[in-house]
Amino acid sequence: MDWLGRYRARRQQASEARLAERLQAWLQASRSIHRQCGASIDDRSAGEGDIGRSLDRIDRELHLLKDTASALTTPLRRRDPELARQAAEITESLYRLRNQTASYLIRAQGPAPAFLTDPRAGEGLQGEHRRRAFEQVGAEARQLALRIGEQLTLLQRQAEPLLRLPPSRRPPSR
Repeated sequence: MDWLGRYRARRQQASEARLAERLQAWLQASRSIHRQCGASIDDRSAGEGDIGRSLDRIDRELHLLKDTASALTTPLRRRDPELARQAAEITESLYRLRNQTASYLIRAQGPAPAFLTDPRAGEGLQGEHRRRAFEQVGAEARQLALRIGEQLTLLQRQAEPLLRLPPSRRPPSR
């Protein structure tokens, strides 16, 4: 094999390794958002205290997801257009899940957040706010979370050949 052939082979290997790293980073961010939103929806004390903390953690992961998705899109589309389409669909669904989770948590708080009022005054109402919020948006958000979980599992199975590629010698790209 001549010098040019070896050079092309090394470049191809490095490109595939970077694609595997990017896909792995995207999967980790996606799973993290999915897990955090699901935990917020299933939390029996949803709406109590400061909901901003959990939403802030989810939003930080969303920024990471956005970065990894943009780095992943073009190389994955070249390699496997169907997998790229599925990843884009899951990314969009995760944004919807975040918005539904935020809507649920805001509605579960009721008209005035418990930490701004006397917590003992609204003890009986908090459960009612949470129940009503779950009926309005929580159940739909839970269904979306279940569907995203299934899609992530399926995509990970389909991406196994890519994920088994050896890591590149470069540090992971963000």
